[in-house]
Amino acid sequence: MRPATPLPGPFTDRAFTVREALDAGLTRDRLAAGDLSRPFHGARSTLPSLGDDAKSRQVAFRRLEEYRPLLSIGHFFSSVSAAVCWDLPLPWRLYGGPVHVATRWPARSPRVRGTVGHALRHPRVIERSGWRVQAPADAWCELSAFLSVDELVAAGDALFYRQRKLATRDRLAESVRRWGSKPGALKLREAFELIRENAESPKETEWRLIIIRAGFPEPALNFEVYGPNGELVAIIDLAYPWAMTGLDYEGRHHADDPEQFARDGRRYNALQKAGWHDIRIMAGMPRAEILDDLGEQLFRKGWRPAASPAHLVPSSQTGVEDIRKPLK
Repeated sequence: MRPATPLPGPFTDRAFTVREALDAGLTRDRLAAGDLSRPFHGARSTLPSLGDDAKSRQVAFRRLEEYRPLLSIGHFFSSVSAAVCWDLPLPWRLYGGPVHVATRWPARSPRVRGTVGHALRHPRVIERSGWRVQAPADAWCELSAFLSVDELVAAGDALFYRQRKLATRDRLAESVRRWGSKPGALKLREAFELIRENAESPKETEWRLIIIRAGFPEPALNFEVYGPNGELVAIIDLAYPWAMTGLDYEGRHHADDPEQFARDGRRYNALQKAGWHDIRIMAGMPRAEILDDLGEQLFRKGWRPAASPAHLVPSSQTGVEDIRKPLK
């Protein structure tokens, strides 16, 4: 079999429409060659393979790259797809779903195989570098159809991450008000009240919710600890400065990377010298063990639980109810 004729430079390493290629002089036989992928009807792609180890978010974003040339005037990415564009954390189950494309009502919603079309009233759209995407706060509201309250909180916290701000709290409140009484409104209002600024990861959100549902005071997020000479010792994920107690979540990569493991050890020692008790949360550790350690430290510093009997700690994120015994 003869190799396919090389494509002109403008058609390498990107997605493009069949119409664009035909207008540039490519033949239909060339567009049917096996070296081109066909992600959607009317589109071809020469984007390189992501490989078997590609993460779910990468795969979902690649689907958006492949559909983008098909976006008609007035169309934009919305809902889950907008959340992917804004890099909001989503459960894995959503990354493999269809592309969400919207237009302004009363125009007809887009209809392409592999997509879900929406016609939205008064949409707010941001255009950046050739991408047309629903505004972050509005996209977060659209997620109420797919996420639990806790998952909405994690995505909402990401709008206010310490290293970036995609919205203001006033803008998010406005988006919730504009949502009105549509399905998901109760979830949005509940999640909105639980969203906090300055988090840095979904795990921080998860553990903040676990901690407050266990009856503990709400911790400060990403608290900066300084040494006697004004040097930054550490930034603690979840902290109680008044008790000099903190919690840090460490994913598996902290143990798998020798350099990271060494940095963590030096950081832990520095916090100890500064008088802090740092509780390290590692994958696989029993939740009760971590909460017991936290309760013991706060109790020593004068905190007392509000209720004496054992109480349930519900979590809509895990769907499990944990029983926590009162501290002695």
